[in-house]
Amino acid sequence: MDVQIRVAQPADLGPLGALARQTYTDAYAHEMPAQALSEHLELHLSPDRLAGMLCRDVVLLAEVAGCLVGFVQFGATRPEYRSDDGTVYATGDDLELRRLYVLAGFQNQGLGGVLMRAAFEHFWLTGRRVFLTVWHTNVAAQRFYARHHFRQIGIVPLRGGETGFDLLLLRDIRQS
Repeated sequence: MDVQIRVAQPADLGPLGALARQTYTDAYAHEMPAQALSEHLELHLSPDRLAGMLCRDVVLLAEVAGCLVGFVQFGATRPEYRSDDGTVYATGDDLELRRLYVLAGFQNQGLGGVLMRAAFEHFWLTGRRVFLTVWHTNVAAQRFYARHHFRQIGIVPLRGGETGFDLLLLRDIRQS
């Protein structure tokens, strides 16, 4: 499979939004009530949120035969990355891998690995500690991240009325 990786541009907002909503729906619709899924998509993957995402983060797109099939997003860490006792996990020098999504028809073909390698080759991530969160029931994603040297260091409770939690993972290049 010939995969092209490139940095997302404002002109990509429409196709990126469609891809983000489709991949999120494919991944989580079976675990979320329809109303909660709809609210999440509107809150986190609306055109305005995606435009802001392109302004503050790096988004790398994966294309196959000119079609957008996956993306990875990374940027500054969030302040809630601290333990229950107040221990700070992340510092201002650390980054967060926010999303890595691939269309269902392109999964298990190495595309996620291609996106992960492209992210870690980007100068923002070179030599830095990188955090990410993964839904506690998403075992396939947890295995994928473990193969890329992420290890669990904590738990992040979900905000609002959502139930469940995310696992907090860290990839420390100094320890990989």
